[in-house]
Amino acid sequence: MLRAAAILLFLALLPSRVCAQVRIALLIGNQAYTPKVGVLRNPHEDVALVGAALKQLRFQVTILKDAGYRDLDIAIKRFIADVRSKGRGAISFFYYSGHGAANPDTQINYLIPVDVADPNDGNLWYQSFQQNDLIDRLSKLAPNATHYVVFDACRNELNLSGPAAKAIGAEKGFVPVPQTPGLLIAYATAQGKTASDIGDAGGPYAKALAAEILKPGIEAVTMFRNVQIRVKEDIGQDPWLSFPALPPVYLAGQTTEPATTATPAQPAGAAEAVRICREVEAMTSLSMLSVLERQHAGTPSADCISARIGELRAKAAADKAAEEAERKRAAAEAERQRLALLDKQEEARKAAEAEAQRICVNVGGILNLEVLGALANLHKGSPAAVCIADRIALLRKQEVTAPSNPTKCRFVEALVGNEQRCLKPKDTFKDCPDCPEMVVIPVGRFTMGSSSTERDRSHHEGPQHEVTIGNSFAVGRSFITRGDFAAFVSETKHDAGGSCYLLNVSADTAQPYKIWRMPGFAQDDQHPAVCVNWDDAKAFASWLSKKTSKIYRLLTEAEREYVTRAGSTTRYSFGDDEKSLCRYGNVADRTAKRSYLWTIADCDDGYTYTAPVGKFAANAFGVYDVHGNVWDWTEDCWHDTYQGAPTDGSAWTTASGDRTSGNCITRAVRGGSWFDNPPTFRSAVRLGRNAKYRYSDQGFRLARTLSP
Repeated sequence: MLRAAAILLFLALLPSRVCAQVRIALLIGNQAYTPKVGVLRNPHEDVALVGAALKQLRFQVTILKDAGYRDLDIAIKRFIADVRSKGRGAISFFYYSGHGAANPDTQINYLIPVDVADPNDGNLWYQSFQQNDLIDRLSKLAPNATHYVVFDACRNELNLSGPAAKAIGAEKGFVPVPQTPGLLIAYATAQGKTASDIGDAGGPYAKALAAEILKPGIEAVTMFRNVQIRVKEDIGQDPWLSFPALPPVYLAGQTTEPATTATPAQPAGAAEAVRICREVEAMTSLSMLSVLERQHAGTPSADCISARIGELRAKAAADKAAEEAERKRAAAEAERQRLALLDKQEEARKAAEAEAQRICVNVGGILNLEVLGALANLHKGSPAAVCIADRIALLRKQEVTAPSNPTKCRFVEALVGNEQRCLKPKDTFKDCPDCPEMVVIPVGRFTMGSSSTERDRSHHEGPQHEVTIGNSFAVGRSFITRGDFAAFVSETKHDAGGSCYLLNVSADTAQPYKIWRMPGFAQDDQHPAVCVNWDDAKAFASWLSKKTSKIYRLLTEAEREYVTRAGSTTRYSFGDDEKSLCRYGNVADRTAKRSYLWTIADCDDGYTYTAPVGKFAANAFGVYDVHGNVWDWTEDCWHDTYQGAPTDGSAWTTASGDRTSGNCITRAVRGGSWFDNPPTFRSAVRLGRNAKYRYSDQGFRLARTLSP
């Protein structure tokens, strides 16, 4: 009650000018990151401290904790729109406490949402929020307001060790930003340095800011400089400021009291006690402090000496307890790793047995002796070698004893519609007038993944391994179109969801979340269907299978790369020169004004978003849009690498908690989209996406199983 009364008295004494302006604040505290990213301890306390101080100064305060990308994006857009609506003279205050880092390649700063699962998987910068997006929008959309923007970020707990850490070294801090009209920008630490997350009930910068901002009679720029000095003196951290000419703002009001007042006389001995207490603060020797305690017993300095002794003893006890806890943790971790290794070895043994059994089942349908010979060499010495050899012996015996039949199909016989046909590679067909056009893919063998020397290679694309496609199959010449998908939804009443993550569409011109019928940009029925998740694609394949009495399915990831390469071994199916992408795919172009994201090829094809299917050149197998337009769902669970991947072109559907094993919540997608940069269209590029999510650059095509 006393504290509440004191706060009310303080507010009552503030000059009326404190409340003259409209004041709006957005505070974001992100701390519940995954262990792979780095858990923080103080951001929730930070926003609580700063928020309480701002509320005392009559700010309209919004606090958001543990924001994912979508929540972060929506909150910032609403904040900017609110500030903009208040017009001239408004004051905005944005405070972010959490992880942040600078991309070493682009020198762009990013705020890292809590839904980033792994900062080292190659997708960190695509999953994080650009700092300059916030700064630019505040400056351009609310130019008549005064903005204070604080980034208490760049914590050393951020675990960057993969591609995202290239050229950063030990430092993970923000790069400086230029002065921006109307904005004061504050970092909790120096450019290129990391901020501290030490302390209880709030970090050092938040504590200093919450204290200094309530002091009346201090102009805002001077107040932030006082915060710099306070943090520097407290922990040695050196906060950074950038500001242009700003109107004078006294956040806590202009005091009418004199700037200085006379210092009251101190009692005798007080000055000496102050001097001794200051010296004691820097002492760490308990023996010396014990001597001083005896010497100054009964004097004014006795209390601070005793307090320092108690503080050091508590710290020693805490350090000892921490050491013991760390020893126990290390022992437990060593035991956990030993048991995990045993489990992994047993899992590998069972997986090898299951793989051999699966291979033996699959070779029973292979008729090509050349393919079987390649498989025999690949699995030489493994348990599967015996059944492969038996299959080869059986086929050779049949060749000797089989009667001559000049009319026998030399390729693959399959029922197309109601007609039995002999299909050869590159033949096209439709099972019904409204069915997707399919093209026959030949059997063969290829090297999956990228070599260690391929430019722009990701660790997800290795290790390279030989894959044998033993059975011919057919694949859609292009993606399933919006017209195809509309017919499916109309007939089945399938619920294709009510929202879709919309990429690269301004909130000023379009709603940020759409559905497949209206993805946020112009389409007709010849454009690929987008805003469809993995379950939607599987449901479509099941419907078409039932409709035609044929087996339609998603491609496996190996089949998708085999179809893309079409016999090539270069970065792209057409060669190594990315400038040729303009001919073969719908890719990002400068005319669409997306060049701030990447350095991209000049492809002025007239399509800012999706293009109609089949508008670009087909590859050597006669398949369209293997590079770009939209990402392609595959059957496979996502795996970080190809360690243990199938070698016969089948889907990889194992799942476990192991890093290199499958995550079937996340599925592999291939091909790139209209939103991506040229390296993303390489034949080996792969990405994992949540099977439940829908994106405006995500579609699918189908495969059809043919009889062997």
